[in-house]
Amino acid sequence: MGSVTNLTDSSSAVVGSSSYDSYGNTLSSTGSVPNPYGFSTKEKSANSGLLYFGARYYNPTIGRWLSQDPLGMVNGPNLYAYCKNSPTKWVDPYGLFVFGKRSIPGWSKVPSWAKRNPIDNHFNTELSHEQGFYEDGSGDNVGFFNDNQVRPDNDSPFDDYVYDTTHYDDDLMREAVENVRDAGEWDLSSNNCQRWCDRLRDEYDRLKEERENDKYDECDDGSPTNPDAP
Repeated sequence: MGSVTNLTDSSSAVVGSSSYDSYGNTLSSTGSVPNPYGFSTKEKSANSGLLYFGARYYNPTIGRWLSQDPLGMVNGPNLYAYCKNSPTKWVDPYGLFVFGKRSIPGWSKVPSWAKRNPIDNHFNTELSHEQGFYEDGSGDNVGFFNDNQVRPDNDSPFDDYVYDTTHYDDDLMREAVENVRDAGEWDLSSNNCQRWCDRLRDEYDRLKEERENDKYDECDDGSPTNPDAP
């Protein structure tokens, strides 16, 4: 989980230690230095005890998110479950994936409004490179390049990208990437990075619908479990 268990001073001496159970409850805490970033490196509210994961708040006392999964039922009908109710098996540091765009060398920087340009987005006529980024703490990213490779962008700082506001389930996106990894030969007009990202989004949507349908089929009486029930 990457949780912060020890704090050290400038001489590397431990000045504070914490331990947690699998749901993020603090089991022990020693030392005089407060640790604002503990379980899964997330910030904990001193007043409420809630952990902020970026997309929503988590309550370790009850082992539940306080709001519904923004991605819907891709991980089952319970939209409030943390790590599929099995935190010793699964991790969910963010659970999201996002697309971003950066300028192509020799062209001007992509403006902040570019991600909301419906015409260029539809026809893929924007002069920019599009890449996908996993928000699971791994630093992984993926895109299609003119060397015909589907690979990370190792040459451009992440700050060069303008990120979209739509987020996707990272585990499901990894599966979608493998399904469209055979991208073929790169072509500026017909098979470029933006068109590959479109295919990736389409494959993600297909897998998401397939998984949601499977969850409905698991119900014994043929009716879905109430997704709004915590």
